[in-house]
Amino acid sequence: MGAYLVAGTMVLLLGITGVFDAFIKKIPQGISAGLLAGVLLNFGWGVLADASMHGAHSQLSSSSTPELAP
Repeated sequence: MGAYLVAGTMVLLLGITGVFDAFIKKIPQGISAGLLAGVLLNFGWGVLADASMHGAHSQLSSSSTPELAP
């Protein structure tokens, strides 16, 4: 519990003093856009993989039990 309090206090102080804002402004826009693209691409691939697995599972279950298929 102590680590949560210390981390929370540090985040609060960084936000109030404006140190975090100054640090973020020093990062080039292209790098921050690339980081965001990487996160969103990873999220998108995860959604796509889950959707394709769901489709494959649906196909397998309907072909293995044709009397239950709609």
